[in-house]
Amino acid sequence: MQYLAKNKVVHRDLAARNCLLDMCGTVKVADFGLSEDMYSTNYFRQGKSSVDAVETKVPIRWMPLESIEEGLYNEKSDVWSYGVTVWEIFTCGKVPYHGISCMALPRLLRAGEHLEKALQHRLLR
Repeated sequence: MQYLAKNKVVHRDLAARNCLLDMCGTVKVADFGLSEDMYSTNYFRQGKSSVDAVETKVPIRWMPLESIEEGLYNEKSDVWSYGVTVWEIFTCGKVPYHGISCMALPRLLRAGEHLEKALQHRLLR
């Protein structure tokens, strides 16, 4: 991910489903179908807000609020997705914000809500 940020590329779909392991256990990021370069600016803006963009499937549960509401993406968007991905791994593949609709998610994030602590979840199993 550091390599992508250094080269002004935002992945926009970082999630456990797009992380592969090689024979040495090194993680390789895959699926660059939603990636964009940011050479002309330091951010990428999707045309509409992601909540309203029915024609574009986006990973809302892995996205920061500014990406969901304003369609803004930069390397910090991938940092947020990385945090959600780590949570996903530590919870053994649980769906982030399970039981919350994609339409309700922005309101939840605006209110300062966040994912439950992964370690807590793991210890309760």
